[in-house]
Amino acid sequence: MRGMITNPNENVSGLQNFVKGAVVIGAIILSIVWFRVFIMGHAIPAHRMGDTKTALGNLRVCISLYKDDHRAPPTKLDDLIPRYLQSIPSTGVYYEKGLLGWDWDSHPVTDHVRYVSILQADDAGGWVYVNDPHSPDFGKLIVNCTHQDFHGLRWDQQ
Repeated sequence: MRGMITNPNENVSGLQNFVKGAVVIGAIILSIVWFRVFIMGHAIPAHRMGDTKTALGNLRVCISLYKDDHRAPPTKLDDLIPRYLQSIPSTGVYYEKGLLGWDWDSHPVTDHVRYVSILQADDAGGWVYVNDPHSPDFGKLIVNCTHQDFHGLRWDQQ
C-alpha cells in the first residue's frame, strides 16, 4: 500500500508542525523588520531633531539676553560669542520623505546662518536670522527648513 495514508492524523500532525514553524519564523522576521524600521530607523533622526530644537531654544535665549544687555538684538549671531555662546550650534534636520515615515531625508549638518531682512526659509538647511534693524522681525531666528518634523510641525514655524 504505497502512497496510501493509513493514519490520517499523521499527515495533519506534519502540517501542523510546518505551520507552527512558519509562524515562528514569520514572527522572528517581523520582529527584526519592526526593530530596524521603527526603533533604529527613528533613533538617529529623533536624536538629531531634539538637538536642533534644543539649539534653537538656546540661541533664542542668548539673543534675548544680548538684547537685554545691549537694548537691541545682535546684528550677527557671531556677536553672541564668547559671552553668550561658545560657538554657533549646528542644525541637523530630518524630515519625512516617503510614505508612512519609512523614508527620511535630511539637510546637511551645518552651523551656517543666512542673514535676511524678511523672515523666510529657503529650505537650504542651517539657520535664518533677521539682522535688519528696520525689519519688524529684527532679531528673530528660525531653522532654514520648510519640511515637517516627526510631529508634523514645519521646522521654519517653530
